[in-house]
Amino acid sequence: MIDFSVQAAASAVVEPRWKKRKPNPSPSSFSSLPDVIILNCLACISKSYYPILSLVSKTFRSLILSRKLNHTRSYHKTREKLFYICLQLPDRPLPSWFTLWIKPYQTEEENMKKKKATLVQVPSVQAAASAAVEPPWKKMKPNPSPPSFLSLPDVIILNCLARVSKSYYPILSLVSKSFRSLILSIELNHARFHHKTQESLFSICLQLPDRPLPSWFTLWIQPDQIEKKKATLVQVPSSYASREPLFLRRVGSDIYALRQRYPPSQVMLVRHNENVLWSNAPSMTVARVNPVACVLHGKIYVFGGCKANESAESWGEVLDIKARTWEPLPDPGDELRFSSVIRKIEITQGKLYVRSNEEKDSVYDPKTRKWKATPKAREGDSRCMVGNIYYACRAKSCMWYDKECNEWKQVKGLSSFNKNYRSGLIETVNYCGKLLIMWDKLAQPRLRRNCQEKTICCALVALEKRQNGQVWGKVEWSNGVLTVPSSYVFLRSSVIRT
Repeated sequence: MIDFSVQAAASAVVEPRWKKRKPNPSPSSFSSLPDVIILNCLACISKSYYPILSLVSKTFRSLILSRKLNHTRSYHKTREKLFYICLQLPDRPLPSWFTLWIKPYQTEEENMKKKKATLVQVPSVQAAASAAVEPPWKKMKPNPSPPSFLSLPDVIILNCLARVSKSYYPILSLVSKSFRSLILSIELNHARFHHKTQESLFSICLQLPDRPLPSWFTLWIQPDQIEKKKATLVQVPSSYASREPLFLRRVGSDIYALRQRYPPSQVMLVRHNENVLWSNAPSMTVARVNPVACVLHGKIYVFGGCKANESAESWGEVLDIKARTWEPLPDPGDELRFSSVIRKIEITQGKLYVRSNEEKDSVYDPKTRKWKATPKAREGDSRCMVGNIYYACRAKSCMWYDKECNEWKQVKGLSSFNKNYRSGLIETVNYCGKLLIMWDKLAQPRLRRNCQEKTICCALVALEKRQNGQVWGKVEWSNGVLTVPSSYVFLRSSVIRT
C-alpha cells in the first residue's frame, strides 16, 4: 500500500484511513521497483539519456537494451528517430554502422551553449543489435559505477521525473528521502513546465466535521499496470499533489492566481502564459482565504474568503487590470454576505451569480451595482461544457444540449451506468476533454437512518458525437474514491494543469 502522506497537513485533527495503513517496506533503490514501473519510466524519457542511465546498474542496462522497452515506447507513443550511417573502415573486413547521439544538457548553462553530438557504433544503448563491438562510451573507463539511480545529479533525475506521468509519483516517492524531496520540489514543477509535460489535476475542497479547517483532496488515477483503472482521492499535501491548487483566472495572455490555503492573505499572483515564474499583482484590500474570482469585461471580481461580520464593504472587490487598482463592491447585506466558502460564480447575461452552500444564492449586476437574492440551482443538476457542448448529469441520466434543436437530449451508451441511482451531491467537470462525474452515496445503504458514513464516487466518461447527430458516451472507469462522515460538506472543485 502506498503512503501518500509525504507532508502532514498542519490543520488535520484525525488522520485519514489511507494514512493509518502500514505501507510495505520502502525499496532500497529505484532499481528495486518492479521492472514494469522502470520500463514505463524509461519509455517516457528521451533516448539521449540512455547512455548515462545505463551506468546505474546491470539491471538498468539490460532493460534499456531489451525489446520490452521498445514495445513500451511504442505503446506510450514516445518513439524517436535515429540517424544512421554505414562506413567501410580499412582496418575492418565488414562495413560498420554508426548512429548519431546528441548529448543531453545537464545544466541551464549547457543548455544555452551549443549542443554536442557524437557518432557511436552499433550496437549501443541507443541502438541495440546483435553485433559484438562495444560503443565508444562503453569503452571509456567511467568512474566507479554508482550504487543506484540516486547517485546521478539532481538535474538529470529532475529531467527524468518531468517526463514521467505524475500517477507514478506516489510509488516513486518510496525510493528514498532524496527522491521524495525532489518529487515535492518546486524545481520539478518548473521542469515539467519547460518540457511541456504538465498534467491536469482534479481537486475538491471538503469541510469534515472533525476538522476546524477545510481539507483539499486530489484525484489520483493509478497507473495502468492492469486493464481496469482505479482512482482514489488523496489528501493534499501528498507525493501526488504537493500543495493546494491555486484558483486561476486567465485575462488575455496573463494568468492570475489566488492561494487557497491558510492563513488569509491579500496576495494575488500573476504570470505570462509562457512564463513559469509568478510575480505579485496589486494586493487586495482585504486578506482572504479560499476566495473565488471571475473575469468580466477585462476586470477581475473577487468574492468571499473573509468573515461575514467584518469588512462588509470589502466582502467583494474588483481589480481594474489596466489601472492596476482595486475598488470595493457594494455591501450585499447581512442575508447575502455568506460566511461559508463560496462554491462557484456563474456569469449569465452580464450578471454574476454567486453559488454557496447556504439557504440563498445571490446575483450581482455590475451595471446597476446592486445585489439581489436568486433561487438556488436545482439539487443534483450539475452542468459543464466539454468541447463546445453543454452536459448535465442527474440522478438517472446524462444529458447533452443540442443548440440546433434548443433541447436537452440523452447521451447514448450509458444505460448500465445510469442504473446506479445518483442522489445527493452531483458534480460534473471537464477533465482532459472528458466528462468527470462525482456523486456520493451511503456507505451502507441498508442502514439509511443509522449510517454514519458516505462514499464519494467518481466516473470518467469519454464522449463522441457521431454522424447521425447523437452523442455517445463510454465509461472508462467508475469506483468509490473516498469514504467520509455523512455530515461532510462539499465546498468546491478545481481542475488545473501542473
